[in-house]
Amino acid sequence: MSRIGFSKRSLAIADESATFVILGSDRVKDDTKVKRRAMNRISKKTETKVNDFWGTLGYANDLAIDWGGYINVSSFGNKDFAGVVSQEVEFITQCYPNLKRSKSITERYIDLRNLEIPFPDVFLLEEIPKLRLDVMLGKDEGAIVFYQNNRNSNKANYVEYIQPQPTDSSNSVDQRDRLKYIFEAIPKYEIVPVDDMPNLFKLGVNRINEPFIIKVITFKRPVELAAEGKLTSHDVVISAHNQIAKGIVKYKYQKPHNLLVFSRSKNQFVLAKANDIKTDKRTLLLIHGTFSDTHGSFGDLYKKKNSVLSELSDSKYKNHYEQIIAFDHPTLFMGAQENIDELFKCMDVLNIGSFKSEVDVMGTSQGGLLVQYLANLNQDRIKVGNAVLIASANGVGYLSAGEHISMFLSVLRKVMVRTGKAHLAMVSALAQHSIDFLLKQPGIQIMTPNHDKLNEIICKTPVSKQTSY
Repeated sequence: MSRIGFSKRSLAIADESATFVILGSDRVKDDTKVKRRAMNRISKKTETKVNDFWGTLGYANDLAIDWGGYINVSSFGNKDFAGVVSQEVEFITQCYPNLKRSKSITERYIDLRNLEIPFPDVFLLEEIPKLRLDVMLGKDEGAIVFYQNNRNSNKANYVEYIQPQPTDSSNSVDQRDRLKYIFEAIPKYEIVPVDDMPNLFKLGVNRINEPFIIKVITFKRPVELAAEGKLTSHDVVISAHNQIAKGIVKYKYQKPHNLLVFSRSKNQFVLAKANDIKTDKRTLLLIHGTFSDTHGSFGDLYKKKNSVLSELSDSKYKNHYEQIIAFDHPTLFMGAQENIDELFKCMDVLNIGSFKSEVDVMGTSQGGLLVQYLANLNQDRIKVGNAVLIASANGVGYLSAGEHISMFLSVLRKVMVRTGKAHLAMVSALAQHSIDFLLKQPGIQIMTPNHDKLNEIICKTPVSKQTSY
């Protein structure tokens, strides 16, 4: 551990306007040669790794540092993981199974609990001071950064991801030597509204108990991810998705789109085969939600012996469903139109024609948008009867402002604990990449308030008068 105060010896000036703290061992402060090598790395005069140095910290707007107190930082890093850090490391290894935890992955931290950052007497929320962390990386390395709500990783029960800034317009990941992270400073005292002054705030008198801890996990990407041209965020996330899919053994398949059929005898969904799904039977179709699958979104409906789905398909009931089917699909790289097109292709492969009567459809989260798109679409393959929307993603508030996407992923990490580690690993994989990258994905765009792709769905009415929500 290295303690850094804010004397001139601790600060480094890259040019006339940018002042920052060098993060690393005490040698980077005390040894002139080490500090010079670090400064050459910072100014991009060299790409050579400096063992005693791993990052810089300063204001996001590059103003001169006027901080008081001190910070504690990792000197070299830790390879003995615990608590939420160990969970994130496990997610990383699910994305890259060949990584050796002890050699390829390193945890570092910045403890900012004793940092004193000046706040204005009165301020707007957008005027809260923002800090910039630059993490030095090799071109074959990735990183994940987050707030941790307890100094002790074993006691921490929540993380809040901090996503990197985009590297370039194509979001390349092997053409850069660092990642930049922008995040808000956490004050020592609570933020309270100013009386009779709307939208203005000040620091109150009650101290905030939550610690200000930043965790940084770096890792080497596997050799097989090397590319002849630019390796992009899309390439890396696709690779991670495919590796995670291989670890899901519930249905033992890896196709991105699949039709499943509920087996009452097994009390679970199985992969549909030709002639398994009949078009003349009363049918219920389930469409899962964001970063999930059928089991993740609807598992509670059939995990017990006398399950809800077993009852809904029980012939002793007058209006039972003669078959219950489900559609597994990607929720990030495809939007509603692309996924419904793939649903029809799955039907073609299985020789499923048009259903002879209305199909009741249930969708949760993003699946609710697919249900609405299907109901609004002028087609005769699946005429929607009753449509049930569960927490349909008709505009996710976190996505209305790009900087809130990190919070969106953090909330998903917390609420998706019961859906399995594979889905959590996918959330973690996305948090390693920029907000700019995520905003370009069709699955995010259809959930973004006021986006054209969302409005095209929620501002239309069903084609059939028989459809009811």
